[in-house]
Amino acid sequence: MTRAAAADGRPFQRVRVVTVPLGNYSRYALWSAQGNHAADEEIRYLDRDQAAALGLPVRPPHDAWLLDDNRVALLHFDDDDQLLGAELLDDPATVEQHQIWRDIAWKASVSRDEFLRSL
Repeated sequence: MTRAAAADGRPFQRVRVVTVPLGNYSRYALWSAQGNHAADEEIRYLDRDQAAALGLPVRPPHDAWLLDDNRVALLHFDDDDQLLGAELLDDPATVEQHQIWRDIAWKASVSRDEFLRSL
């Protein structure tokens, strides 16, 4: 799906905000991202402390997907990090705020390969 979307000019891109040193899940996600990369998804990485210094919503963790630049899927988790569900939002102010956060995170983040070299 990712490869087909990218071929159609609809790229999959994301920034993972991670705590350094990496925990087990983040190490696994970094390793498994090689498959996403092979399918033409671009995943970049940003240290959580740097993201917080840039004013990004990282505490408590904020997990959202900006869909086609006009909707936000806001994920909700319980205290044990179990996914409770997602809320689909399309009000212009929320979408615009997430576009701003995305742009800040994208500019400050680094590629997977560069992030690996920094560890």
